[in-house]
Amino acid sequence: MKQIEKWMTENGIIYRHAKWGNPYYFNDGFSVSGLIVTFDFYIDPDASHKMATFERYMKRKKSYKCMCYKYGIGFWFRILTVPDDIKLEEHEQRVSDATEAFWQAEHARRQAAQATA
Repeated sequence: MKQIEKWMTENGIIYRHAKWGNPYYFNDGFSVSGLIVTFDFYIDPDASHKMATFERYMKRKKSYKCMCYKYGIGFWFRILTVPDDIKLEEHEQRVSDATEAFWQAEHARRQAAQATA
């Protein structure tokens, strides 16, 4: 990750450190660390060139997973190591399954309460 940070600093690409793992709603102590890189075409007129350079650089990094997300007038990228990305996907699936099971049980409880009322 340090090499990526060094390369981005040398190329004028702004990034920040971030943690993922949903600690606010499903606080099980899980989190993974990575980087967020944002390219805002409104603020930076050279953002498209920087983004193309960044994408070419990240395609060579096989031990990192770089996910692209679009927002308004730009893009942001989530950079994680491949093992951390796998752990995060598994964690998000467990949280999703637990939430779905809760709401199915809650719906069944409400239906039973309404049927007896």
